[in-house]
Amino acid sequence: MHELLVTSVFDIATKPIEPLWPGFLYLGKVAILAGDPGLSKSTLASAIAASVSTGGRWPLSDDHAPIGDTLVLAAEDDIADTVRPRLEEAGADLSRIHCVQGVLDSATDSSGRQIEYGFQLTHHIAELEDHLRNAGAGFGW
Repeated sequence: MHELLVTSVFDIATKPIEPLWPGFLYLGKVAILAGDPGLSKSTLASAIAASVSTGGRWPLSDDHAPIGDTLVLAAEDDIADTVRPRLEEAGADLSRIHCVQGVLDSATDSSGRQIEYGFQLTHHIAELEDHLRNAGAGFGW
């Protein structure tokens, strides 16, 4: 059985959040681009990644992004024929953009190779957190 941990908000100190794109994105926080197909969510995501990779201007703004790396989880689009061309079109520094391609298991198959799985957010969140933590400051963590 598990015990519920409850704390009074009075006992929690306020801590500031650090903006990546002021008013839109904050370091260490989750942001979701949601909407119907064809509304340019992927185009916006590519523009954001390109801005961060080069320290370029934010979309629809005169402000510049802090330079850093981006980790892409492309569940629907192929990296070679869709993600990379979008990033190139957006002017990204491709050496600063990283894509999750799967998950390696510590177990091996009959030929001694590590077993590879497709990335599933519901099953592999711990691996994602470990990667971001180990990647360090490049990802703003």
